[in-house]
Amino acid sequence: MNIRLRNVLSDLSGVSGMAILHAILAGERSPRKLAAWADPQVKASKAVIAKSLQGNWRPELLFVLRQEMEIYQGCKDKIAACGQQLEQQLHHMESKVDLREQPIGPRPR
Repeated sequence: MNIRLRNVLSDLSGVSGMAILHAILAGERSPRKLAAWADPQVKASKAVIAKSLQGNWRPELLFVLRQEMEIYQGCKDKIAACGQQLEQQLHHMESKVDLREQPIGPRPR
């Protein structure tokens, strides 16, 4: 799409990057309105961000972006499900070491 969001945001998966990408997928095309989605903590000015968001909004490129965002969200969901499953398993496991009988010694150098 020829946007240069990576030039102004260090992490596209952060709050600002995701907000801007979701706004693009929701139909927003105005660089100034898209730049307004950036968090105030972003170092780049809104004008610089807006300049980086002047793009080519071809339907096939927006389709690819939507597909990529769905894949990314699916991966995040799978990772969260794994984390929940691990938490459940850890709660059911008993400790093999009794720290009162065998305290952990000093940290090795």
